[in-house]
Amino acid sequence: MRSHSLLNCVLLLSLASAPCTVRADETDDELLAGHSHQGEAFNEGPRQAAYLMHGTGDVDFPVTTTSEEAQAFFNQGVGQLHGYWYFEAERSFRQAAKIDPDCGMAYWGMAQANVKNEERARGFIERAYELRDKVTDAERLHIEAYHRFLNEQNKKKDKDRRLRYVKDLEQIVFKHPEQLEARALIGNFFHLHYRAGVKPTSAQAYEDMMQVVLAQQPMHPLHHFRIHLWDDVNQPERGLDAAARCGPSAPTIAHMWHMPAHIFSKLHRYHDAAWQQEASARVDHQHMMRDRVLPDQIHNYAHNNEWLCRNLMNVGRVHDAHALAANMVSLPRHPKVNVPSIGNSSSGYGRKRLTEVLTRFEMWDEMVAALQSADFDRGETPDDESEYLYALGTAQANASDHEAAAETLAELEGLIDELRQSNGEPSNTDGEQSKGEEKKSKRDRAKAERSIKASEERAAEILGLLLLADGDTETALAELEKAKKMDRFQLAVAYTRAGENEKAHKIAESFVKQEPHQVLPAARAAYLFEACGEHEKAEQTFDKLRHLAAEADLDAPLLARLAPLAERLELPADWRIARTPADDLGERPELATLGPFRWSPIPATEWSLADHQGATYKQSDFAGRPVVVIFYLGHGCLHCVEQLHAFAKDAERFESLGIDLIGISSESADQLQQAVNDFGTSGKSIPFPLVCDPQQKTFRTYRCYDDFEDAPLHGTFLIDRQGQVRWHDISYEPFTDVDFLLTESQRLLGQAPASPERLSQR
Repeated sequence: MRSHSLLNCVLLLSLASAPCTVRADETDDELLAGHSHQGEAFNEGPRQAAYLMHGTGDVDFPVTTTSEEAQAFFNQGVGQLHGYWYFEAERSFRQAAKIDPDCGMAYWGMAQANVKNEERARGFIERAYELRDKVTDAERLHIEAYHRFLNEQNKKKDKDRRLRYVKDLEQIVFKHPEQLEARALIGNFFHLHYRAGVKPTSAQAYEDMMQVVLAQQPMHPLHHFRIHLWDDVNQPERGLDAAARCGPSAPTIAHMWHMPAHIFSKLHRYHDAAWQQEASARVDHQHMMRDRVLPDQIHNYAHNNEWLCRNLMNVGRVHDAHALAANMVSLPRHPKVNVPSIGNSSSGYGRKRLTEVLTRFEMWDEMVAALQSADFDRGETPDDESEYLYALGTAQANASDHEAAAETLAELEGLIDELRQSNGEPSNTDGEQSKGEEKKSKRDRAKAERSIKASEERAAEILGLLLLADGDTETALAELEKAKKMDRFQLAVAYTRAGENEKAHKIAESFVKQEPHQVLPAARAAYLFEACGEHEKAEQTFDKLRHLAAEADLDAPLLARLAPLAERLELPADWRIARTPADDLGERPELATLGPFRWSPIPATEWSLADHQGATYKQSDFAGRPVVVIFYLGHGCLHCVEQLHAFAKDAERFESLGIDLIGISSESADQLQQAVNDFGTSGKSIPFPLVCDPQQKTFRTYRCYDDFEDAPLHGTFLIDRQGQVRWHDISYEPFTDVDFLLTESQRLLGQAPASPERLSQR
């Protein structure tokens, strides 16, 4: 074994150390390491080089540039804009500007790619505006129009500024009729601002305008906007042509495969909608895993996958819905883009869809396992904890684990008692009243009372299920009927067990009316009619179900309930009726060729670097043990020092989880030696090794590098025992939320037993 003096090196640097800064082009202000010299707008977003992908749309938007390559990247960026692939669109425009810094329209494109962040967009459009005298008249009009739009901040005139931008685009079309992209931009703008009241006066006129573009470029990606048009005006049948062409018009862009699902879902063609959304998911996964992009960095990724889960449930593909929802829940989380409290993130959507598929299709054992996994927690508020205990208790009761359900019920009742006490209500146990009752505001008290009532209803459902299992049906039904949000199918099943078939029949009828084109309500209705002895209605409903369930998983517990009905009707065990594919779907590739169904982590690239004494460390040294790798920008970056200090302070917590730590510096061996010497004077030590990467080759390999400004970036990576990158953060600022990463590491790694020896102890 060898020892390293780095294990005793000091972390905190003296403020007298030379700061690691670069000079801005236009000011004398010093910039922090990792920050862009071009301005604040350039700090965020993609900072790694783009490449020509192909398959991003038939776009030809000539702009003023001295480089054919810059033009190609600009066209690619516009195609990505049309596919709402904003993250990659900005990257393409940045690449164009890297090649030709005087290409004003590249900065216009960056602004367009930040449609959800007007503050950043203004930073980009200002740069384009500065270059407006170097471009053609048409380009100048584009730049001035968007500059005017972004800089009009009067909220009372918000609709006016939106309409003004449309008029400005129309003026470009009038003065430069060859500008096909101006027409496409009008088409896109109407949808983006539809909810703000900016609507075309005639949907057909809007369609006719886009047909002018399609007459010259039939596979232009504006098929995307045609779908939104006919979806927005609720005439989905008129969008079928666009639905057939949308994906093939830009096959590299996941969202272009997603869009036809809007049309097919409205037409109740859920099989076709699910195909489109699965294609989108696969294309997204392929891109993320190839280009090392975290899932929730991509606009609309979580939305596509959660909607895919719904459509998979609609057609009865229960196991695929379960697998995809579980994958969403398991994805790497990041405090900025993906945590359960962000409802439209993968973890927020995923938890909701996972509990839906497992409860609706009665997969109770799987539900208990999911709730007790590291991917679920009790939340941050009493309401969150109440909902969690309710979900767990009902799943346990339905899974016939009555002892566990009773324990969960007792815990929920204890929570209710705490809520009563904190709200000034008498406790069920001591009868005392809170002294602070009079101090509560009416609003807070009303909110607390609603929370208590909801929790009481949840407890009543768990109690009712336990009483039902004990055979006390009368008392059980009295409790279950208190639970206003209880799943109506589960209540109807309870009614059939109690012989109250009339009530069960009423619920079955509601399922028939609910959604006649979905597997779930039809399966529920067929089962309930049969259980109530209404065999003719059961047969009629079941006959419709057989056509709907062409791809359904018959081994899912809910559908397995129907096996006796199929047997009575002398049908085969596989009672599904094959579906005839529609003839209006356009070109559809094999799904497997588009990418994987689920996201999975990628292998960490091997590296070999030395510390200040020449001792070599490699990524493979950590085989069998997880490691957090911190890329930092030298001892002169004070923010990096703060980051190292934060991780050093919690090094023992990482060690307790069996996780190693190592830092990779952008400085030379001599500079690292100087850093170690400086560390040694302040009396604080760092308990993990530091190595240097003076040429920043490893920084580049791990994409901790700004290819547009040729400068290293901060990066933090979690690599598991198998050498897979499970989590990362790359930014202009170092990641310092150590508590978050510790919690996330536990979740992602599953807390498997640690190996006996830490690398830093050798």
